[in-house]
Parts: sequence; structure tokens; C-alpha cells
Amino acid sequence: MNRDYNRRDFIGKGIRCVVGGIALSAIPGCHKNGISPYSIASICEHTCSGCGECLPSCDQNAIILPEPSRYWIEPESCSRCGLCLPTCHDDAIHIPLVYYDILSNACVGCGDCYSACQQEGKAISWERESYSVRGRCHPSRCGQPCLSVCSDQALKLVNGRMVVIDDRCTRCGKCVSVCPYGVIYPAKVVLNQELCLHCGSCYDVCAHGAILPTPAMDTSDPTIDASRCRKCGECLTHCPENAIKAVVHQAAIDPELCNGCGSCVEACTFDAIRF
Repeated sequence: MNRDYNRRDFIGKGIRCVVGGIALSAIPGCHKNGISPYSIASICEHTCSGCGECLPSCDQNAIILPEPSRYWIEPESCSRCGLCLPTCHDDAIHIPLVYYDILSNACVGCGDCYSACQQEGKAISWERESYSVRGRCHPSRCGQPCLSVCSDQALKLVNGRMVVIDDRCTRCGKCVSVCPYGVIYPAKVVLNQELCLHCGSCYDVCAHGAILPTPAMDTSDPTIDASRCRKCGECLTHCPENAIKAVVHQAAIDPELCNGCGSCVEACTFDAIRF
């Protein structure tokens, strides 16, 4: 008698649970965006940036993030190169940039700046790649000092005038400085300011003092606007001076408070919240 009653009672409860589940699923308020209210959200620690954008979306205060992540720039380490600027899609980084100009009267066209810039913005290009002797060259009168200083044997006397042997010339500029007639023309590079990344690589490699840095009128320190920064972290990997610092916090969800509404999923631009 008791066994039959218990069996009937068990079957009855099972039927009621099934019917109740079907009824709940038919109620619109029980599902949102395909997410069951009985699911608990979780945050992936590998993709969460600790930005805090999900916090206002949670009416239950189930998201735990005592302090959003924080990014800043150490002014004493920053070279003002500007390489981090293109990585910030929120325009949160402010850096007073240094502008560079090539002094044509000091440049010997060695090409070191050109090679350095090819690794960056490719803003420096050749206007003239080789040396040449033009105008009135008088080797018989000057004593041929250009031959004496050219250790690469890139100059040769042909029909009473000097010519440059291109495949030997290293564009060192020594011959230009000793020519009394000023008829040896060096190679020449030009700088496109629109392509310049202001990284300073050209300035670092120029051994002739031909690149002039011009600091911006704004002398303020480089900064990151916390109100704009999304804490994505992309700028960190593009700073060659390691001047960008960060304290990254991870958000978590309290399962006792989460009602599975899914609002935080929509608010998270890093796709870090899952059910």
C-alpha cells in the first residue's frame, strides 16, 4: 500500500514538473534573447579587459568589479613617437608629437634614414639615389681632393673630369665636402609629413646632423583619457619604450544574484561573458 502510494506520488510530481516547465517556457518573461532565466553567466578571464562597461547593465548588481582596469603613460619613458596612436580607436591617447625635417644643406644622401623609415611609416623616399658630378669640374686645377678622401675608389677621372662609379659609391659624403667647386651632387631623400609617424627612427640613425626635430607647441605630458579608454590593451604591444603601463582587473559574476537576463552579454564589447 505504501509502495503504490509512493510510486504514484513520484509519477505525479514528475508530471507536474514537466507541465510546469512547459508553462514557464511559454511565458515571454522567462526567456530573453534565447537565454533561460535559470542560466548563470560567467566571464572569461582571458578576454575580459576589466573595462566596466557591463556594470550599468546589471540591475541585480551581480557583476563584481571593485575597480576598472587603468592605463597610463609614464612621461619620462615616452619618446613621443606616436606609434600607439593608430592602435587607439577611441582617441583616448594624447601625445604632443615631435615633427622632423631634413636639412638639405647638411644631408649627404647616405640613405640611413631611408632604411630606418622603411620599418616604420615609409615616409622617407629617394628623390635622387646616386651621386653625380655636374657643371665645371677642373681636376687639373684643384689637386683632386675628392680622390684622396674616397676610400671606396668610387671616383674616376674620365676625359678630364671626375665621374662617380655607382656600384662602388657608399654615399658617405666626404667628396662633397672637399670639392672646391661644389660640383659633386649627393643623393637626396625627401620626407612626406603626411606619412610620418613621428617615431624618431630617422633622427636616431642620422650621423650627419641633417634631421631637425621640432617639438610641438603643446608641451604637456602624454596622457590617456580614462573616460575614453576602453581598456582594450592594444596600445601596450605597440610601445617600443614600454612607457604605457596598466593595472588590469578581472570582473566576476555572483551566481546568487545573477538572474540570467543576458543584459551584460549585450553590453560586453569584448565578447567575454557567456552562459
